[in-house]
Amino acid sequence: MKHRENLTGKLLDFFRRKEGEPLNEFIKTYPERARSIYTIVDRLEKTGFLAKSRLWHGHRLQNFFRLTEKGKEKLKAVADRPPATTKEAWDGLWRLLIFDIPEERKAIRELLRQELKRRGFYMMQLSVWVTPFEVDRDLLDLIEEIAARPYVRLMVVKEVDDEKDMLIFFGL
Repeated sequence: MKHRENLTGKLLDFFRRKEGEPLNEFIKTYPERARSIYTIVDRLEKTGFLAKSRLWHGHRLQNFFRLTEKGKEKLKAVADRPPATTKEAWDGLWRLLIFDIPEERKAIRELLRQELKRRGFYMMQLSVWVTPFEVDRDLLDLIEEIAARPYVRLMVVKEVDDEKDMLIFFGL
């Protein structure tokens, strides 16, 4: 799954930077992952983040995609977020963010994972992320903006079994 997360981010960045380039230009960069690219693009299109056009490019009819206004807003919302908070004094509590976002909302799920990774959360499982720091209000706002709130739970806990890897990850 990690590959798909990274590929989705790279795809969105490609569409932001190279509007007007055919999808095949991106696929040339990752030919061994063409099937995954088509799957991701299809999901982004179905969720309204991308719009497709078929245009002549050279002597061939090719698919072109562009970020929709919805896609630009969501991408901007993620990109404009401040970086993960700098290390602060740890209060000894763990913040667990757990989600179960349905398959038909996969693009939203992947955006959330990218944002958690960017903010420095530790991935315990694909849908269980941890941080020792307070969760910023803007992350909670993002969860609302991308319509993920019904699928997300945030818990504050004192103990997590086998927390050694997390302590090392956060330098605690």
